[in-house]
Amino acid sequence: MPRASYKSSAIRAAKDLLYGDDIINQIKAAKSDIEVEKIMYTARNRPPDRRKKARTVTRCLSSNNFTWCM
Repeated sequence: MPRASYKSSAIRAAKDLLYGDDIINQIKAAKSDIEVEKIMYTARNRPPDRRKKARTVTRCLSSNNFTWCM
């Protein structure tokens, strides 16, 4: 069974880390593992305001009712 390439692992990791479609497309277009590594390094070290924020869910209790607050 062939092992998964570094590119496919990087795409999966980029999706898990909520990187944007632009990063994923750059990884898909990369020609070598070194290029993929540079793209992932650059994406990881971006300023925080350019990263997508994960959606958080908090619990709120409101008069005996359990509700989700977004």
